[in-house]
Amino acid sequence: TDLADHLVQRGMPFREAHEVVGAAVQYCAKKGKRLESLTVKELKGFSDLLDKKSLEYIALDACLRRRVSAGGTAPERVQEQIASARAIMGSHRSECEGEIARLDQVWEELRK
Repeated sequence: TDLADHLVQRGMPFREAHEVVGAAVQYCAKKGKRLESLTVKELKGFSDLLDKKSLEYIALDACLRRRVSAGGTAPERVQEQIASARAIMGSHRSECEGEIARLDQVWEELRK
C-alpha cells in the first residue's frame, strides 16, 4: 500500500500504481525474495517513477513508523494502545477478583 501511494503521489493513476506493486510482489514471490530486498535497478524495472527514495516505501519498519494516527502501527501508537489495554484490564481486575471470591464462596457452600 505504501509503495502504491508513493507512486500515486508521483503522478501515477491509482489503478496502475497497484498493478505495478502487484507485479513487483509477483516477481518477489517467483524469485523467493522479500519486497524490501529489491534493488533500485529491480524497482526501476517496474516503473521509471521508482528510484532510491522508493526504497523507504517498502522498508517494513518505515512503513510501520508512518502509521501515526490513533490505533496505528507506529511504536508510540502501539505503546499507547498497550497502556490503554492495561488500564482497562486494571479497572476490571478488582471486579473480577470480587467475582472470583464470590464464586469461591458459592463453591465452598456447594461442597458442604
